[in-house]
Amino acid sequence: QAGIDNEDLVAARVAANVGAVTTEWPTSDLGRLLSYLTPRAAVVILDNCEHITGAVAVIATEVLQHCPHVSILATSRSPLGVEGEVLLHVGPLDLDGNGASVSDAMQLFLDRAVQADGAMDARRLDERLVAEAVRPTSGIPLAIELASSRLAMMSLEQLVRLSHVEEGGSGHVPQSGVVDMSGTLETSYRLLNENERSFFRNLAVFRGGFELSAAQGFLDRLGGGDALGLVERLVAVSLLSQGTGDRLIQLEPIRQFALRLLEESGGADEASSAHAAVYRDWFRMPEDVLFHVPAQWPDRAHEVAIELHNLAAAVDWAIEHDVETALHLTFVATDSIPLSMAEQWQWQQRALAAPSPPTVARARRLATSCLTSAVVESLDASHRCTRQFSEVARALPDPRWRYAALGRMADLAAFRADSELAYLLACEAASGLEGLDDAAAVTVLNNATSVLIAAGRCTTAEAAATRLLEVVDRADVEEWLRVAARAYLAKIDVHRGDAVHAIERLRRLASEPWREEPDAPDELAATAAAALLLGCLLYT
Repeated sequence: QAGIDNEDLVAARVAANVGAVTTEWPTSDLGRLLSYLTPRAAVVILDNCEHITGAVAVIATEVLQHCPHVSILATSRSPLGVEGEVLLHVGPLDLDGNGASVSDAMQLFLDRAVQADGAMDARRLDERLVAEAVRPTSGIPLAIELASSRLAMMSLEQLVRLSHVEEGGSGHVPQSGVVDMSGTLETSYRLLNENERSFFRNLAVFRGGFELSAAQGFLDRLGGGDALGLVERLVAVSLLSQGTGDRLIQLEPIRQFALRLLEESGGADEASSAHAAVYRDWFRMPEDVLFHVPAQWPDRAHEVAIELHNLAAAVDWAIEHDVETALHLTFVATDSIPLSMAEQWQWQQRALAAPSPPTVARARRLATSCLTSAVVESLDASHRCTRQFSEVARALPDPRWRYAALGRMADLAAFRADSELAYLLACEAASGLEGLDDAAAVTVLNNATSVLIAAGRCTTAEAAATRLLEVVDRADVEEWLRVAARAYLAKIDVHRGDAVHAIERLRRLASEPWREEPDAPDELAATAAAALLLGCLLYT
């Protein structure tokens, strides 16, 4: 769990890593994890848990109680303190070898040295010097790996002399298990030039790793440089590691060391600003988009899920320093990945709590929060959010936002079972389409038709659906939107009790090519299936 500093995100990371995905709404990350694991036999490995033991303890307790065939293996510097926990204290690697010529610590040193330099012949290294080189590490694997990486820059004899300097020439071997890694890391750090040191420190703001392209964009915002060359240098001295796929990571002890140096240097704010800018630009939304990720926008959901912890880090900084970026990043995150409603609300509330002027970013964030607040908190909370959205929408020059706000107010009225108000608001939204292009008109009419159907206003809903169909048939929109408009007409027939026409419409609908459309939402299939079922029931 390296890279996670926020305990609220631990369940989401574990659920994503084991492949626990659900379309149920709403579902918590922990609930999604339990539903996925309960019928399975598995061992869940949670690594590096010492800084998030509270969240891991909750997950472990719930999994062990509800998933009878699942075991958990957790590594941590401190116990989790959960019932049934069995502690296995893992000590350092053996330094002496217990009679063998090569100890476990020496063998790891030799393996990593050969791995770093394929031309090296480990058999030609003096075992006595190897033993001297690993002695100051106290058998700590990470310290051994860092020590072996220095052979790329110096001879084994020089490394041994350097280790004696680190120990102050005393010849004292630190007590096993309590060695301070900072000395070993400090030595590796001193081997870097100033540009490499600065890059190493600044990378500490990345949580959960990064890709080379992100590192280059980050470096460009800090004055420029060759990210590839710097990355290769840090990897060579084991201050940076290869993660899954193309990702690079700072192991958590190393990242914490770098973070301390960054804070001491006074550069934390500048690095955090550059980091937030990378992800703001990486996930930038087209300006003409309202509050739904458009189908023509590249599918970034997978990337957003991978970068969730970097997004969280960027939001942490931006809430205090750049509210527009915080609003944008929370919108991208909650609209692109299957977070539960509760997690979505946490992200939304953090960004909305910070004051900011009426902007498109704030309007987007408020538009999606109107419905989330109704589910997670209350209708009163949704009413407050909708009122704020309406105020921001009226202040924006784009008229689409005013109609979008009317649509949200109609949604809220429908939630409150006030069908008359929902009807009036939906009618106002559907009737005032002047100044809107076809894409915006589709958004307004689609929302209004849905509300009118829910309000039981079949005649008005049919007029809105027919108008929607006219717009989508002439506009350059995805095929599934044309199918959606026809599905609305079938639903209206069902509400009227006209099963014959509903079934006939749905038969024609089934022949449409929406199933081949990669951007067609699952809700369309569910709508068609539900309407067909109701139509059949009415018909019989």
